[in-house]
Amino acid sequence: MNRCSRSAAVLVGIATHNRSELLRKAVRSALDQSHRPLRVAVVDDGSTDETPMLQGEFPSVDWERMDLAQGHMRARNRMMVNASEDYYVSLDDDAWFLAGDEIALAVDVLDASPNVAAVAFDIISPDQPLPGKRGSIAVVPLFIGCGHVLRLSAVKEMGGYCEFPRAYGAEEKDLCLRLIDAGYQVVKLNGVHVWHEKSVVARNLASQHVSGVCNDLTFVVRRVPLALLPPMITYKLASHILFAVRCGLVGSCLRGIGAFAATCADAWRTRHPVRLSSLVRYHLLANSPSAAVVSELPSKHPEGAKSSRSFLNLARRQEPLAAIGLLRARDASWRTPSNGEGASDVSLCRRAREHVHLRSRFLLL
Repeated sequence: MNRCSRSAAVLVGIATHNRSELLRKAVRSALDQSHRPLRVAVVDDGSTDETPMLQGEFPSVDWERMDLAQGHMRARNRMMVNASEDYYVSLDDDAWFLAGDEIALAVDVLDASPNVAAVAFDIISPDQPLPGKRGSIAVVPLFIGCGHVLRLSAVKEMGGYCEFPRAYGAEEKDLCLRLIDAGYQVVKLNGVHVWHEKSVVARNLASQHVSGVCNDLTFVVRRVPLALLPPMITYKLASHILFAVRCGLVGSCLRGIGAFAATCADAWRTRHPVRLSSLVRYHLLANSPSAAVVSELPSKHPEGAKSSRSFLNLARRQEPLAAIGLLRARDASWRTPSNGEGASDVSLCRRAREHVHLRSRFLLL
């Protein structure tokens, strides 16, 4: 396909369940993106709130409703398999863009680099609200699910996301590892942000921990080469148990191990390990002090935040122009404030700390 003759077509897909107020922000931010052609699609995964009423508010959006909730992975796969576009932007229903050019920048990278299968945005959130400087593109081991762009031809080659026994955990790193094994790269646009509100709606810490432990162990059985499988499973079990003891999650950890034991035979039947060299590359990227910078972004970008409190408030209200104005008010030497005001701003944003610990735990091997 000759992309020099046309702009790449993009589908923004949003899977949602019972987050009508936040979904409105996500959809609006997608429609406000500068890249064209762009189509926005929403899969309503069995919502029982006012989500169906939003269809009249956004008539240009493609809406599909599932009467029974089937999970966000099935919804994403459904949108990607049926898409005719070149790229798929996955946006969570509690996440939104801030500047308006994020997708255009990602498309530029994908168009210029056929070996790049996924572009990760730089995620900021209530517990990590301090935006960074735009300027570099880095090779990374994986993307965060709430905001990223996928090359649809590569994803379809992989067969999309693999289903796991439980709803949460391992699906993104599983896809990224398979892409790396197929010779593709995952890159991150540093400073090109997506705001993730991390809504407490439809989130249950203990339930997510059960799911994360089960899926993480399933991931190891499916992808780790046979010679490394016994020590890796042993390490993972010990690591999960020690983490649970420290965090008071022993009960949910044991339930997760039990769920894995009940589905282990199925995991073995669907086992398709990656090459050892791919696993080593993934580990090197995951454990390097800083990911390999491969390129620089254009210089027209936000430089930093004047105040994390002000930026946090503007981002959460989805006032991108005002938020970006704050970013542009600072020079390139901006860094996390060390005075009392900065410290209080950061402490103000830690209400989702437990979720962050769990999330980071299940992202890497």
